[in-house]
Amino acid sequence: AFLLGGMLNTFQPYVRIGVVFLALAFAGYHLSLGLWNFLSYFHRNKSGSCKVRLYRNHKECEAYAIIDTGNRLRDPLTGRPVHVIAGETAEKLGCDDLKNARLITYQSIGKDHGTMPVLVMDCLRCQCEQEEKWVEKPLVAVSENQKLSGVYDMILNPDDL
Repeated sequence: AFLLGGMLNTFQPYVRIGVVFLALAFAGYHLSLGLWNFLSYFHRNKSGSCKVRLYRNHKECEAYAIIDTGNRLRDPLTGRPVHVIAGETAEKLGCDDLKNARLITYQSIGKDHGTMPVLVMDCLRCQCEQEEKWVEKPLVAVSENQKLSGVYDMILNPDDL
């Protein structure tokens, strides 16, 4: 209504003609609808992502993560949920001893059988919108990719949050 009122006020000399009024009303409606859809698109995409801070051996690293409801990766020995971090994030935390780490098998789109080393972090702090969650001793698998899906540094398992 605010946007349409502004448009009608601008074109007030031409509004006396009914066709111009209807055209402006039609344009204002579709402009408002497009703006609403644009804002709701960004809100939906932002709601599944959050900032994460990982702690390991007196080192810490901040990462941009996505909560992936399709991530059902679990450790076969303990049954605990496993998160996935990018190789670059693991390097920032000083995870150089990956050759001695235990391996976990996984399946994903485009890869039927793969393995990733699994590490135990000291702590994980997840800041999602207004809520903060702490996870003690989370299991984290290290991906060979430097970035996950081009944007995210970490994939969170929702079962651990």
